[in-house]
Amino acid sequence: CVRIIIIHPLEIRLMNTRGLLIRVMNTSALLIRVMNTRALLIRLINTSALLIRLMNTRALLIRLMNTRALLIRLMNTRALLILLMNTSALLIRLMNTSALLIRLMNTRALFILLMNTSALLIRLMNTRALLILPMNTRALLIRLMNTRSLLIRLINTRALLIRLMNKRALLIRLMNTRALLI
Repeated sequence: CVRIIIIHPLEIRLMNTRGLLIRVMNTSALLIRVMNTRALLIRLINTSALLIRLMNTRALLIRLMNTRALLIRLMNTRALLILLMNTSALLIRLMNTSALLIRLMNTRALFILLMNTSALLIRLMNTRALLILPMNTRALLIRLMNTRSLLIRLINTRALLIRLMNKRALLIRLMNTRALLI
């Protein structure tokens, strides 16, 4: 089932997909490339620029509302759930992730680079600037509420749990840590 309303340039390439549902409304530029996906659900409302490249993904659910710029590149991911509302700039690059859950509400700038992560859960509410660069992390859980600036760089960490409420500035750099709870 594909529904497309008011699109200027649109390119969709689908190969070997079993179930696909795409709903697009009032988008200016949309590029979606899907290869060997079993279930894909994408709902887009009032997006200006969207680029999604998917390879060898099994389950993907993306819901976008009032986003201006979104770039998602996924390779060899099994389960991905992204819920975006009122985000201005979002860049997500994922490689070899097993389970990823990202929920974003009222964020202005988000940049996430993930490589070889097993489990990642990120819930963001009312954050203005967030930069996360995780490399070789096994478990990462981040819950953010009403934070203004957050910079996290992770290298070779096994377990990380961060819960933030009403904090303005936070800078965390971790190298070769096994367990950290803040």
